[in-house]
Amino acid sequence: MRKLIVFAFFAVGMVGGGYPQEIPKELMRLVENNVKDTDPNARYGFLRAKRAGFIKGSIDSIHIQDLRVRVLQMYRFKHVFLEAYPDSVDFGKIIEPSGYWRVLVMAQRKPLYEVYLRDSLKVPVFAGMASLPSNGSHIWDPLLKDYPESTRVNPVLFSKSGVPFFNRDDFFLYFKHKNSRKIRYLKDRFGDQSLETLDDSKELIRYWKKQGLNEVGRRGVNRAKTEGEK
Repeated sequence: MRKLIVFAFFAVGMVGGGYPQEIPKELMRLVENNVKDTDPNARYGFLRAKRAGFIKGSIDSIHIQDLRVRVLQMYRFKHVFLEAYPDSVDFGKIIEPSGYWRVLVMAQRKPLYEVYLRDSLKVPVFAGMASLPSNGSHIWDPLLKDYPESTRVNPVLFSKSGVPFFNRDDFFLYFKHKNSRKIRYLKDRFGDQSLETLDDSKELIRYWKKQGLNEVGRRGVNRAKTEGEK
């Protein structure tokens, strides 16, 4: 079973939209300073994660200076009615930053554990920490394989809720720099996990509409039309 720690929070959305080509420097400093903290009691540090059992497998050869992080900003639906948009809508027009960030901690190209951050009054703060699935299959696999750090490609991570620790959510990578509708579903439903071939978001929007999903966003994350509703 996946081990998870989540602390109390109030989700505060980021101001503005756009596509983050660069991760904010203050967020990177916060993450790296905490992950590499040599205090074994540092709440989100490598040593704390190791001691608490968040890291699976042998890590005796890993040192703090080896640690690296990969950060994905999380997006969610704006409050919109999908029926008001054509299937071919620019996906970026109906989603927005959720105020959350999902961070992979790794070393020697080996994924170790995750930490979560949220925006609080425009200041990033930690929101939780989690171990990776014991079977080695997780949302980071295809990204690390097809778009390692050297490619400098950093998509955003989308889900209906925009919250990183809702495991029942469907997660998608959105590659706006490639095309305004290029996404990739990160589960087995659409085949393998390769990112070499991306999906068109119009197929996804069409699927949601067929399922009766209409009102989405903060006041209706997953609200299907009820009988008699127009």
